[in-house]
Amino acid sequence: VVRNYNEGLGRVGYWRMDGDWTDASGNGNSGIANNGATFSTDARVGSQAGSFDGVNDYVRVPEGSGAFDFTTGHTIEAWVKSTGSTTVYRGIVVKRNPASSVDTNWELDISTSNKPYYCLHYNGSGGYTCVKASTSLNAADWYHIAAGYDGATLFIYINGVLESSVPFAGTPYVNN
Repeated sequence: VVRNYNEGLGRVGYWRMDGDWTDASGNGNSGIANNGATFSTDARVGSQAGSFDGVNDYVRVPEGSGAFDFTTGHTIEAWVKSTGSTTVYRGIVVKRNPASSVDTNWELDISTSNKPYYCLHYNGSGGYTCVKASTSLNAADWYHIAAGYDGATLFIYINGVLESSVPFAGTPYVNN
């Protein structure tokens, strides 16, 4: 779920991943599977969940409306079950220019130590601020992760408990 409250947009994306990549928010932001992204019956909500190999599977949501270009408060939520630590960072939900692997607006990821974190990029300079959870995700468990920005501070919650918050200075970066 991606929510953009302060700009009057409310829920801008809601992907159940229960057998398809359709956006249930009513905003038409449905996804397209790439590189083998599929579904698993190991689900926390519904009968299926999105399944990704942790290497190159992803779902791309075409974005022409600017609904994911957050300049004020927003929250990104996901149910996540990690497969354990790896040598690469794994994106949960990332807003990036599809023509560039480094031109990123914001990202909710899992680190190589299996800890979720959220980064908001600023001013188009390549700079960013991140807030990191202290909890390492166990491979056998589902977790609800919520992260975002309230206009002054980045925050990250795991299972409804605030893990960390940090101040954010700058203007959130917006690209296409």
